[in-house]
Amino acid sequence: MRVDNMSPTSALKPQEKGVTNLAFTLIELLVVIAIIAILAAILLPVLSQAKGKGQATACLGNLRQIGLGFQMYANDFTDIIPCWGWEFHDPTYADPPDRRIQPGEKQADLTTGLMWNYVAHSFNVFRCPSYVQRKPTASRFWGFNITTPPLRYPLWDYVINGQAGLSCRPLAATDNNLDLKLASLRTAPATTLLVLEPDNEDYDNGVTLFSGTLDPMNQDHLGTHFHANVGTLAFMDGHAITMTWKAYTNTMTGLEKAKQFFGGDYGFNWNSH
Repeated sequence: MRVDNMSPTSALKPQEKGVTNLAFTLIELLVVIAIIAILAAILLPVLSQAKGKGQATACLGNLRQIGLGFQMYANDFTDIIPCWGWEFHDPTYADPPDRRIQPGEKQADLTTGLMWNYVAHSFNVFRCPSYVQRKPTASRFWGFNITTPPLRYPLWDYVINGQAGLSCRPLAATDNNLDLKLASLRTAPATTLLVLEPDNEDYDNGVTLFSGTLDPMNQDHLGTHFHANVGTLAFMDGHAITMTWKAYTNTMTGLEKAKQFFGGDYGFNWNSH
C-alpha cells in the first residue's frame, strides 16, 4: 500500500482566504427598519380594532347583567323598574327621598344603588373597560370627590332612560319619582330603551331624558366612538345589544320614533292621549 508523503494534519488545515464580515451595512439596516415600520403600520390598526371589539364585548356583557338585574328586581318588587337610585344614591332632587344621597355618603357610591345586590356586588359591571376615555363636559361630575386626589374621569358609565317612567306616570303626580310599572308601559319592552352607554356628558346623575324634537347630538345620546364604532344598550325586556351611530339615529330620530324607542317623549304623557 502506498502512503502519501504528507503530515497527518496537513490535510485538515483550513484554507485562509480572509475574514468574513458579519455586520449589517447601512443600507441593509435601513431596509430592516423600513420593513418593521411597514409591518407596524399594518398591524397596529388591526390590534387596535381587536382591542375595541374586545372592549365592546365586555361592555355588552355588563349591560346584559344590568338588564337581567332589572328583571330580577321587577320580579321581587311587583314589576317595578326603578329609576332614581338604580346605580347609586342620586342628588337631592331624586325621589323617593331614600334614594337621595344621605349625610356622610360619598357621591357615586355604587354600593348604595338598588342594582348592587342584583349584579353580584361588582363594581366593574357599572363601567365599560374603556371608561378612562370618558371626558365629562363639567369639571365636577357626580363622584368627582370620591377619592383623594379627585378623580379625572367617572368610575361609572351607564345611565337609565327615565323618559318611559316620566311619560307613563299619572298626570296628578307632583314629585320626581320616575319608577316605571311595566304594566303601564305603552311600548314594546323588547324595543324600549332601559339603559345605555352615553357619549361624553355631564355625568351629574344616573338618569337621562330624551326628546324626539331635538337633534341627537344636542342631547344625551349613545356613545359609539369608545370601542369598535358601536355603543351598548339594554332594553326593558332585559336583553342587550350594540348599535352603530347610524342605527341609533335611524331608530330614535323624529317624534314618533322617539316615543317608541324611549317609551315616550319629553313633555308628552301617554295618559293625556
